[in-house]
Amino acid sequence: MNEHLFNHNDIYTLLYHGDINGAITIFKEKTDESAYTPATRAIYLSSLNIGIYNYILMKENISLHDCCYENEKKIATVTKDSLITTGAEIISSFGLDKRYMIEKYSNLHIKNAMYYIHAHINEQITLGDVCNAISITPSYLCQLFKKEVQISFCDYVMSHRLKLAKGLLKRTDYSIEEIAEKCGFKNGSYFATCYKKAFGFSPSKERMRAS
Repeated sequence: MNEHLFNHNDIYTLLYHGDINGAITIFKEKTDESAYTPATRAIYLSSLNIGIYNYILMKENISLHDCCYENEKKIATVTKDSLITTGAEIISSFGLDKRYMIEKYSNLHIKNAMYYIHAHINEQITLGDVCNAISITPSYLCQLFKKEVQISFCDYVMSHRLKLAKGLLKRTDYSIEEIAEKCGFKNGSYFATCYKKAFGFSPSKERMRAS
């Protein structure tokens, strides 16, 4: 079996930055149900489950061991027909855990705003887009971001784009143009300008540093 089927770095990166749907989409695209025996199905899903657990543990110093354990019980009964569904459930179980990321915020408006931002991070998101989607006024949402997240709405969106881009540069083989598109920058040039302003070096230099 090919090594790339056990390398889930792109899924880890998207999931960690809140893009649950993007992580599930990649999992579905890379998973061929017919390519696995009962034994390799379990190994494949366990590598995903334990890999996500370890990634979050490393990044946040939070052990989601109970989530990991419950997923292993699901994996024990997985079939060919339930492989995709079970993998998606594993990804979602970590992404929706209340102990980190979006779910750690108690304010419902902030959580809904972040869910929208993360789900549409590859688009040109505006404050108006988010406010229309979650039925809140722009001024109130800006106040909430300052109060609950300690940064402005615009700074949060840009920070999220750049953090996601940084992870993809380090852990995937996507081209810089592809990463710019996935992270919602209008083109590679603008992405490079924003990246260098934030980190002091270009996306290309980041990739060389990671290699």
